[in-house]
Amino acid sequence: NNTFDKNLRSSSLSSGIKTNPKITQKLRAQSNMRHQTALHHAKQFIFHKRKQPYDIPGNVDLYFKDNDTFHVFEVKSWVPSNLHSQFRDGNIKLLEYTFQNKSTHFKNGEYYMHLLFHNDPTKYFREYWIPFMKSLNINLCFMQDKKIVWYKDFKDNDPFL
Repeated sequence: NNTFDKNLRSSSLSSGIKTNPKITQKLRAQSNMRHQTALHHAKQFIFHKRKQPYDIPGNVDLYFKDNDTFHVFEVKSWVPSNLHSQFRDGNIKLLEYTFQNKSTHFKNGEYYMHLLFHNDPTKYFREYWIPFMKSLNINLCFMQDKKIVWYKDFKDNDPFL
């Protein structure tokens, strides 16, 4: 909501404004709730598509196997003021986690990486972000009505089509 966005902007360390620990705690709790809700709905969506969702605690948020292909998801919640850092963090984690696990959890198969936002962030995307993600072979998707939706430029990598 609008108050949330204003509080988040005003609590930013980069703005030089003194932070309020209570507001910061509340914002973190709200962010965590959006993340957990998106993760829950994504797992349910995958399960209803007759695939078994997994995670790797402390590492991969979500993945599933389809024949010899692994679909690896990093789930991010966001508000306009932190979208850039969430975008960067999500892409980096996908690259790192798939690299770390390619000889263990994702052994003997190929993998697709999916950056999954709690809702559609593309209105706030920078012009180069979509081509950048394509260059990294990372797909953009987001939760919409409790379903995972792949952004139009990545529809061909929707494993459920």
